Amino acid sequence: VTGEIRNGDARAQITGTATIKLSSILNDVFGLELPVNVNVLAGNQELYSSDVYGYTDPTGRGDNLALNAARTSMPAGVTVSYGDLATVNVYGSITSGDRKALAEIQLAPVNGVKVQAAYAIKNVDANGNASNNFQASALVDVAALAKADFALTVSGQIIANTEDFSKAAYYAALTGGVKDASAYAEYVNKAGVSTVNLGAGYKINAEKLPVSLGAGVSLDNFDALKVGASVSASTSFSNISTQLKVGVSDFSDVQANGYVRFATLVSF
Repeated sequence: VTGEIRNGDARAQITGTATIKLSSILNDVFGLELPVNVNVLAGNQELYSSDVYGYTDPTGRGDNLALNAARTSMPAGVTVSYGDLATVNVYGSITSGDRKALAEIQLAPVNGVKVQAAYAIKNVDANGNASNNFQASALVDVAALAKADFALTVSGQIIANTEDFSKAAYYAALTGGVKDASAYAEYVNKAGVSTVNLGAGYKINAEKLPVSLGAGVSLDNFDALKVGASVSASTSFSNISTQLKVGVSDFSDVQANGYVRFATLVSF
C-alpha cells in the first residue's frame, strides 16, 4: 500500500495492490499442482509493462507502457510464468467502460538473451487522445554467453504509436564493467530528437558502509545542443538506502538548470 500527497490536493491519494498467488493456493488447499505459476493482481494502482526486462535503461528513464486506467476503475491483472523461460502479463480495468487493456510477454530462450513485447489498447496521451501503442525490446548479455569474467550487455527498445511512427521512441544501450568499475553509452531518439548519454561508476565495497559513485554526461537535441552533467553517490546500511545526485541539465544556464536530488528508502 502506498500513499501520495500533492500540493493543492484536498485529500491524499492512497493506492494499493493485492497479489493472490493462485497456483500456490490451489496446491496448498486442493493439492493441485499447475505446470505454471499464476498470480492475480487487484487494487487501484497503475499497472505497467516492464522498462528493464529487455532493456538495461542505464540512465533510469523508466519509459514503458501504462494501462492508464483511472484508479476508481479498479485495475486488475493476471501474471502467468513458466520458470524463467516465459512470463505473460495481462492487465485491464474492472469497472471501466472504455475497454482499456495492456498485454505483455517476456521470453528468455537461452541464458543471456531476453526479449519483450507489450501492446496497450486505448492509451491516452498528454492531449487526451486515445490510441494503441506497442513496446518491443531485446537484450543480449555478451558476457553470459561467452562466460567471460567481465560485464558486457547490448540492448535496444522501441516504443511507438501504431498509427503514427513519426513520434516513435528508439533506444540503444551498451553497458559493461570490470570488477567494481562500470560504464555505459546510450542513444535515444524520441520523435526525431536525439540524445546521447555517457556515464561511469565505481563501487567501494566497504564492509559496513558500501558506497557507489557515478558520473554522467548528456548531449541532448543536436539541432539545438544542450549539454548536461551529473555526479551521484549512494549507500545502504541495514534496511536504509540513500542517494544524492547533483547536476546541471543544460550548461547554457547553470543557475536555472542546476539541481540537487536526495532520496532515502526505508524497507521493513
